[in-house]
Amino acid sequence: MRLSYVDLLGDGERHEIDATITTAHSASSHGQPVVLLPDGGLINLSSWVLLNYKVVEASSAELPLLQKFLNHLDFVLSAAVTTEADSADNDATG
Repeated sequence: MRLSYVDLLGDGERHEIDATITTAHSASSHGQPVVLLPDGGLINLSSWVLLNYKVVEASSAELPLLQKFLNHLDFVLSAAVTTEADSADNDATG
């Protein structure tokens, strides 16, 4: 699969990189896919968001895993927003 990201700490430009998505990795938990970089590093959810990763190209075999990965990202972000909103509501109501 091919991804792009913005190099925030370097030139600030968008770059493309090859990556692999798999559940056959020790960092994969409960069938949750992980995204592996060529150097063996993983793209975690915060990096995905902060570096503005985008899918440039993916095979039909990778699409279901990508959907699961992105659904998990959406779930985590929704939970964070809900928690912050609940906290703000509690602060306002005392």
